[in-house]
Amino acid sequence: MTHHIEEIIPEIERVILLKDGRVFLDGPKHDVLTTHNLSALYEAPIRIQAGAPGYYTATASERLPEVTEVVHAARSSACS
Repeated sequence: MTHHIEEIIPEIERVILLKDGRVFLDGPKHDVLTTHNLSALYEAPIRIQAGAPGYYTATASERLPEVTEVVHAARSSACS
């Protein structure tokens, strides 16, 4: 478990994002760790970039991407 995506080693294939004690999103690392998903999770502009092979970094972004649909999709998948 980590609070820093930079610490997720390449061998980790599945990522679970939690919000308010509930599963926000669960799936393959490359599908879950995206700008849209992390911005929706934190309700803030976050940019995710692939770093060294298998690693990701997060930085603050100037504007919030359109996340309404992402939040809805994430909540729907968490309920199934």
